[in-house]
Amino acid sequence: MKAILKTRVSCLGSVLIALALLGVAHLIAHPAASHPWYEGFEKPIILAHQGGMEEWPSCTMYAFRRAREAGSDVLDLDLQMTRDGVLVLMHDTTVNRTTDGTGAVAEMTWEELKKLDAAYNFTVDAKSFHLRGKGIGVPRLIDVLEEFPDWKLQIEVKKAPLSLAKKLSEVLKEYQAEEKILLSCFDENMMAELRRQCPGVATSATPSEIRLFTLAAFCHLEGVISPKYSSLQVPLRASGWSLVTPRTVAAARSRGLKVIPWTIDTEADVEICRQAGVDGFNTNFPTKMERVRENWLKPGEPLFSVEGE
Repeated sequence: MKAILKTRVSCLGSVLIALALLGVAHLIAHPAASHPWYEGFEKPIILAHQGGMEEWPSCTMYAFRRAREAGSDVLDLDLQMTRDGVLVLMHDTTVNRTTDGTGAVAEMTWEELKKLDAAYNFTVDAKSFHLRGKGIGVPRLIDVLEEFPDWKLQIEVKKAPLSLAKKLSEVLKEYQAEEKILLSCFDENMMAELRRQCPGVATSATPSEIRLFTLAAFCHLEGVISPKYSSLQVPLRASGWSLVTPRTVAAARSRGLKVIPWTIDTEADVEICRQAGVDGFNTNFPTKMERVRENWLKPGEPLFSVEGE
């Protein structure tokens, strides 16, 4: 009996200590700081993924211009660095899928890269390649900053040496673009370096930060988290879990965070985002989104534009 009582007392003590620690953590935790990147948008924020990769050649100036014409609020880019230190825009770590060349971006010079046809493999019907030979090349980050100085960007940093972070910081300062950039990265070490080198730039949560926050939100414990990031860029689902729910969005909002899912290409997925109350989303089809903002707050109204209208 004494042993049982001791065990119960010990368990109760552990629970009380845990509750006390949670209470302290809640008291000292603080929400994410506000950032100018999120100012001036109407909901939902529409991000053109790779410039709209299902409609135009991925990560090309040709796509970026058309995404702008389609009314996209934010241009979503993928950033890499050449062997000679030039920051270029390409989704894959190799040029094989989208261009007429082969090889890793990190192993090529800018002189080699700029000779490639970045629209060589683009097709919308798996038959015709109507943009081949039209002079559509691989762009540099500075090309976008110079042509679209007033357009906000979401930049995903791909696999690259940590030295990319310092180079990026220098470019953003030169073009006075620090408040116009939202950074994301799957590499935890790279994100830590990006935050160190670019302290004035908004960042999204890393995979480990997303896992911790969504778990805390599920347990209604988000109040103990002090985010180093300002947004959650997440898929709708991962490993059987729904990541974009009213609970997750409410938890994020209470910590000063925005929720921006990817990649949202169907009306059904847009409807999930609308019901959850997200702040925006990334899409491969910018031209389909004309009605989304118009009818976002009108349940039952169509969200996608109807072809032929």
